[in-house]
Amino acid sequence: TLDPNTGVQYKRTAATTQYYLGNSTNYEALQVQLNRRFTKGFSSTSAFTWGKGLGYQSSNDGGLTFWIEKRRNYAPNDFDRRLNFEQAFTYELPIGPGKALLSHGVIGRAIGGFRMSGIVSIVSGTPFTVSANNNLNTPGEAQTANLVGTYRVLHGTGTTNQWFDTAAFGQPTGCTAICTPVLGVNVGNTGRNAFYGPGYVQNNVSVFKTYRLVENFSLEVRADVLQLSKNPQFANPSASITSSTFGKVTSVIGSGTGVNGTGGGRSMQLAAIFRF
Repeated sequence: TLDPNTGVQYKRTAATTQYYLGNSTNYEALQVQLNRRFTKGFSSTSAFTWGKGLGYQSSNDGGLTFWIEKRRNYAPNDFDRRLNFEQAFTYELPIGPGKALLSHGVIGRAIGGFRMSGIVSIVSGTPFTVSANNNLNTPGEAQTANLVGTYRVLHGTGTTNQWFDTAAFGQPTGCTAICTPVLGVNVGNTGRNAFYGPGYVQNNVSVFKTYRLVENFSLEVRADVLQLSKNPQFANPSASITSSTFGKVTSVIGSGTGVNGTGGGRSMQLAAIFRF
């Protein structure tokens, strides 16, 4: 490595690990919630968040993307989702004793008392950085792509369609000898996490009933359908201009299946829970 001022090689060649950087993050949001209390067998909660999280690093104690001009790292956090809508509800089916339908008879007693509940999540995408072929003579410094045209989101997915117009990006000049990084000339004029990927929809529905057996004994039967509509939940596109899949979405998010999982296909589970 050369000193950019004198051109003399530094007298140190070993790597140095920096464990704590001491950078801060911040989060600001508008949060709105509307609750409907349980009335006539129905209750619901609607919540909406419009927020923005900013920080310097990709994780709590991760390294910086840009070391020479550290202020350039201040950008949306990797987990930043600007829009988040959550809708939850519970509905007691109008069937059985005291209800509008089948209020008398054995059938009404057998199937009455069932409840349905669900939750729907609609969220916007997370940010990503468009990187370039690193031809900087500055070890550890990241190089982003130059934005040379108009950035357009095409919303394409799969291996043959593009999420964004890749013609809008180009390779910065880079450095061949002593390098004084200049924004837009050799380090790239786009920033960290400057672009956003696809959002997703998640919806889960449950139907359940509790049977009172004897005192302090009950049986709950339930059916849960996870990812009911089976909407694809795509991951961020390939964001390196050197990649053969640059600009394309080639995978889905993969945080698993289950009540709190995303990224999996539709699944169903049946359960009987005995309480005493």
